[in-house]
Amino acid sequence: MAAFLQVRRTAALAVLCAFASSVLWCQQPIVKKLPADVRALRAARNMPDPDLRLQALRAFLKDYPDSSSAPRAQGAILDVLLKHFPDRVDEIDALAHTLVKAEHKGYDRWNKQMYLADELAAAGVDLKVAESWILDTDRQMTEPHFNEAEWKAYRKYKADPPTREELHKHYVHIRSEVLLVRAHVELKEGHLPEAAALLDQSAPLEPLSDELHYLRGEIALQQHRSKDALQWFEQAQLLGELPEPMRGQMLALYRDEHQGSDAGLQEELDRQYASLYPAAFQPPAHTSASRSHTALLELFTGSGCGPCVAADLAVEALLQAYPRNEVVALAFDQHIPEPDPLANPASIARAEVFGVRSTPNMVLDGKPLPIYGGRRGDTAELYAKLSRAVDTQQSRRSAVALKLASDLATDGALHAIATVEVSAEDALRKTTAQETAPEETSQKDDEESAGSGKNAGGPSPEKTGAAAKPEAPPLPQLCLHFALVEDNVRYSGENGIRFHRMVVRSEQVADSLTLTPGAIGYAEARFDTASIAKTNAAYLESYAQANERFGPIQFLQHDAGMHPGHLALAAWVEDASTHRVLQAAWLPLAEHAKAGETAP
Repeated sequence: MAAFLQVRRTAALAVLCAFASSVLWCQQPIVKKLPADVRALRAARNMPDPDLRLQALRAFLKDYPDSSSAPRAQGAILDVLLKHFPDRVDEIDALAHTLVKAEHKGYDRWNKQMYLADELAAAGVDLKVAESWILDTDRQMTEPHFNEAEWKAYRKYKADPPTREELHKHYVHIRSEVLLVRAHVELKEGHLPEAAALLDQSAPLEPLSDELHYLRGEIALQQHRSKDALQWFEQAQLLGELPEPMRGQMLALYRDEHQGSDAGLQEELDRQYASLYPAAFQPPAHTSASRSHTALLELFTGSGCGPCVAADLAVEALLQAYPRNEVVALAFDQHIPEPDPLANPASIARAEVFGVRSTPNMVLDGKPLPIYGGRRGDTAELYAKLSRAVDTQQSRRSAVALKLASDLATDGALHAIATVEVSAEDALRKTTAQETAPEETSQKDDEESAGSGKNAGGPSPEKTGAAAKPEAPPLPQLCLHFALVEDNVRYSGENGIRFHRMVVRSEQVADSLTLTPGAIGYAEARFDTASIAKTNAAYLESYAQANERFGPIQFLQHDAGMHPGHLALAAWVEDASTHRVLQAAWLPLAEHAKAGETAP
């Protein structure tokens, strides 16, 4: 929703993505043939040198003064000034006032004031202006004004309106953010008691806020309470994002208490995480049944995506409740809405197959599911929907059997060996004719779809041509995919998820396998883990230097290495033309001598 676009960056993830509409997802711009001004802005934002970037952004405003992207360019200029040239106070002040005046009076302007006040406080610049703006926002942004702006936005985008209870929850979150920004400004002005009092007001409204915790850590640090500061910083890191220089300060505090060593830090963070986030949901007992079909669930997620939390946890519950011979789940991380160090060329390429432009998104056996995201408290609801979808898929019979095995080469590379048996033509036609997902969904795939309804921003359904005759559905064009997967990856992203399940690190398509009805085929894939880690690391380094969305960035963590004990193989047979999945298989690599789980 437009009303939330200018909230503090980390707050925007929770607000824009988790509260802006009844649909919970994070949207990425559609990649189309771009006009000249958009290409020019992207080129300017990707200049690695801050001074040259500033010059290029100002040149853009001169060359394209009427561009709809001009406000983004102004925002990028302010970002460069605050991060790299905070001493240019007059320039910062003039640009900040320009950005505020550009907003419509009322909610949009109050929101912009709040965002800029927080940015100025973070840089320690123009604090009196920041104070006046956030106090004005605090006075003006009452719950009736907030509700009125929200209803207006829902009507504009023709979205299903929230209930009064949901709307109140949204306001409580915004109220918490206003108090946090006020506390941030007071802290930077040196008013520690006033800042602490504001944090105490905010805490009951949003107790698991990362900013609440790192601001408390800053206060404790200034009061020379090192142990308290360390604990607050650690919890802020786990709850979302601990910005620099506090992240470095956290490491320094930990080393001071542990004889200069980092040993045990990750285990300590694990304990803190378990305390902050007890199990969100215990899935009900699942009765396994002998099935011929192993379903493939593909989750497109992001470690900086707030609404992905419930989706991630629902998939984790599914993995807990169902065996891998009933469902194989894979996670393909995306740079949506934040840069994600778990993303890689394979995850990005797979998203392109389905036209994924938002997170979270789920695809079951090659067909998009109308299941969206939410917060931790929504996990049980999402799991129930996901479980029903998987159970429906389990009722299918498959005309394809897939067995997966592996061994280690002398050079340490992993070999995946797949055996694929395809039934006779009639059985294969019947399998193809079956419905592969429990519900149909009509989803737009254009820029106007963002925030416009329940199906906005998701992958587009396949285009349907002339209806096939029921008695003779077309034969699928079968192909075999392999994926190297790392389970239980430890990484604390901006959305607070610390352990990431079934992360795809690499994918291959068997190019020497012809799958025909009534035949048995064999295929192999080679995964050199060291080479894959090197490729993925190079990709992240390149993305950090230049990308189309963010400009030069710094990942919270940049480690593409893989834990050997957490690796597994997945394989699936899909129709190359429709991407419908007919069979899947899974093999943990801790047991190379053992055949993988088999789909009979």
